[in-house]
Amino acid sequence: MSYDFNFTESGYVPDSYDFNFSPVIIVYNILAGTSNNFTAIWADPDASLSTGKVYIASLAAFSIVNSIVLVDYYTTTHKGAANETLEQDDIKDINI
Repeated sequence: MSYDFNFTESGYVPDSYDFNFSPVIIVYNILAGTSNNFTAIWADPDASLSTGKVYIASLAAFSIVNSIVLVDYYTTTHKGAANETLEQDDIKDINI
C-alpha cells in the first residue's frame, strides 16, 4: 500500500493514518556451514547477551562467535585457528 501526500497544495490536510513503526529486528547470519540444526551450544562462563564467546556445533561445522562476529570455525576441510580440521561431519557434542 502506498500513500500519496500532497505537500505542495495550499491548505492540504491529509487524512488520519495509523502507521506501525515496529522496532527493527536485527538478524545476524554469521555461522559457518549451511545447517540450522544445532547439535551443541556452549558459552564462556562470563558471556552475556551482548558480549563473550559462544561455541556452536551444527551439522558439518563448528563455529566460535564473539559478540556478533564469527571469529573462528572448523569443518572437515577448513582448518581453524588451532590448525586442525574436524575428524567427521556429524558433531554430537563439544568439549571446550
